[in-house]
Amino acid sequence: MRRELFRRVIAVAVAGSVLVTACTSDDDASESTTAPVDTSAPSADEVPATTAAPETTAPAGDFDPYAQDLEWGECGDGGEALGGECATVQVPIDYDDPSAGDTFIELVRMPASGDAQGTLFVNPGGPGESGVDFAPTWALLLEPEVTAAYDVVGFDPRGVGASDPLECLDTAALDEFIAFDPTPETPEEIAEGAALLVGMGEGCEQDAGALASHVTTVETARDLDVLRALVGDDQLNYYGASYGTYLGATYAALFPDNVGRLVLDGAVDPEIPFSELWLGYAGGFEVALASYADNCVSGGACPLGSTPDEVIASVQDLFAQVDEEPLLTSDPDRPITQALAFWGVVTPLSAEEGWPLLTDAVLSAQTGNGDSLLALADLSTGRDAEGYASNVFMAQTAIDCLDTQIRPEGDEVNIDEFVEASPTFGAIVGGFAAYGCDTWPLETALQAPDYSAPGAAPIVVLGTTRDPNTPYAWAQRLAEIIDSGVLLTRDGDGHTGYLKGNACIDQTINEYLVNGTVPDDGTVCGEDGTLVTDTPVTTDTPDTTSTTVSPTTTVAPEVPDAGAEGSATFTAGDISFDAEIVECTLADPDVSFTAEGENAGFQVTSIGGGEVDVFVQGVVEWEGRGTATITGGDVSIVGTGAAPDDSAPVEDFSIDAQIIAC
Repeated sequence: MRRELFRRVIAVAVAGSVLVTACTSDDDASESTTAPVDTSAPSADEVPATTAAPETTAPAGDFDPYAQDLEWGECGDGGEALGGECATVQVPIDYDDPSAGDTFIELVRMPASGDAQGTLFVNPGGPGESGVDFAPTWALLLEPEVTAAYDVVGFDPRGVGASDPLECLDTAALDEFIAFDPTPETPEEIAEGAALLVGMGEGCEQDAGALASHVTTVETARDLDVLRALVGDDQLNYYGASYGTYLGATYAALFPDNVGRLVLDGAVDPEIPFSELWLGYAGGFEVALASYADNCVSGGACPLGSTPDEVIASVQDLFAQVDEEPLLTSDPDRPITQALAFWGVVTPLSAEEGWPLLTDAVLSAQTGNGDSLLALADLSTGRDAEGYASNVFMAQTAIDCLDTQIRPEGDEVNIDEFVEASPTFGAIVGGFAAYGCDTWPLETALQAPDYSAPGAAPIVVLGTTRDPNTPYAWAQRLAEIIDSGVLLTRDGDGHTGYLKGNACIDQTINEYLVNGTVPDDGTVCGEDGTLVTDTPVTTDTPDTTSTTVSPTTTVAPEVPDAGAEGSATFTAGDISFDAEIVECTLADPDVSFTAEGENAGFQVTSIGGGEVDVFVQGVVEWEGRGTATITGGDVSIVGTGAAPDDSAPVEDFSIDAQIIAC
């Protein structure tokens, strides 16, 4: 279990990006399917054109998936060991043409420990990651208040994992696809890459028939509404990570009246072309590499360089070297190509817990040993010594290439633009983007729904400021796109924000899920897990058409104007200056803020119990300690302090601050 949890910390973070991240099962994995797909369905060209938004919740024809019974029982793959129960749901391959046949969705449920108020569905990302594998271990990380309130249900989306998985290539062919050079230099290499994509698509269709053309996010969102109804919930409560935010936003767009409490963590912008998404990934990875390099150097002797630039250069040199000549591993058939090196680097880069593994892998590569990089790449792609343990890479490619046809069309990839955004990863990620899905042989006629989701209850969009896989700007954008979107920010590193050790984020999300307390749009949680800004919007039920603003009792003072930031006056002996407050955190009786003036700036930092440390820097340098009191919008601090070198006598000081907003 510990190994699985660690893999989820790192590998799920990478799989959460919409990049091609993992791979298909080998022949043994196919035994987990529950029923064969009806391959007698018409081809993609024969299926009538449809639009994304359904007019009714039930499809046309005799088969109504909403009318079936949901029966929970033992899990065939050992999921019950963690207290789980499993079930299978039947859904149409094509909601607009039931004659195309049926497919199956596998679910696992971790029953609530208390009197459940409903079901919390979870999707870990990908696309193509298994919710059946993810949910039992993820539920162990939840606070008791959440697991008491909800049955936690994970599901494998159509074509994924145990849900009639797409089996498109055997192990050897998939190895070739994953390791193929993302930066081809010759027309022959470019043609080879295009042919590999065609071969994968044809393999998917040969294996799954009509289903291979019906694994879009729109259709999975319709499946999710069936699941919601079958568990007996009037509204969907849902946590989606990374790609799971795209699925959640699509659900809200299709079924806004059925939205309950939705958390979209590590957001994907649903309204930009895939080419722009790839560009965002490149920039995100570069930001994460810079954070890793800073951390490596600041921790003391960094074996990859004495400065952050030297550390980054070591990774760049690695990519250049394996592009020229693959690095040998213990498996003579699997040397480290540039593509495998990329997966070996971004896998541990996506979570701080994995950064030491990245250091070790690059060091080993510098000595001519590629085994550590290969192990990390295999962790991302789901491969072990026997082959591929899941079909996530194949499913991801099929889903992405169909979703590309639904998203807006983008401009032709400009590699120079990618390199400018990311000197380290730009050429590689730009190469992936350039391959795109132009040669994918399967088609969909579905169209994008209205992602503003008019009438939906408040939806929390959680973004992390230095997220390497889903850039923070995408969270900002998604919160703007959704009419009821509320932006919650985690200042920090790593992919996604919930259950990542930030107490402020976890408490805010838990309050929303359990009690329906919606954070104010723009709430920010600092790296230390403290609240930077908060004026929550509280709702009694998840389905509301109006909200009332109610300041939380843990935040003081009540602020009348969210647009201003207030001012402060510092006085200590002959030293006196005015400053504007640029950042603040208030939690009665503690207070912290930073202020800047023409002559100097100062920081006030809470140390608990109303006591604060004060540091002044500018024309003077001065430290002190005092006691803070808050009355309405005014903060008063008194205490004693001196110059840090003790050359000045101890002096009394006072600060009078007016906090208008924070």
